[in-house]
Amino acid sequence: MQTYYQRSDLAHCVILWILVLAFLDDAFENVDSPEALFSMKNLGSNDKPIRFKKDLLSRPIFRRMKSTGSVELSDNLPWSSGSITNETQRIFAELGFPQRWTFYNVRRGVNNKLDTSKSIFNYVKEIFGEFFF
Repeated sequence: MQTYYQRSDLAHCVILWILVLAFLDDAFENVDSPEALFSMKNLGSNDKPIRFKKDLLSRPIFRRMKSTGSVELSDNLPWSSGSITNETQRIFAELGFPQRWTFYNVRRGVNNKLDTSKSIFNYVKEIFGEFFF
């Protein structure tokens, strides 16, 4: 079991994004709305686990459209890493970034900025700049 913590700046919180996708898929077994989820109290050993519906466990979280040119989301076709890369490159090019975006460049850039005297927030801020904050 893993525990994830929600960030205070919700626009950049990947957990919140995944929760949104789960609610759009009606994926929870015992929670029917964001209000119900966020009103739950931590009761210690009597916690009520949040479970996904069994019939949706094999459904990819990130899915692609049913076919090329379709506007209908597939129930079972995952969004490939190639598609993610292509779409992200398109977005970065439209935003005017001069360099070609790749996952490798992000990983390399983060590794190049590692410095134990700085916080993770400062690493990300240095790498991506004020645009993302």
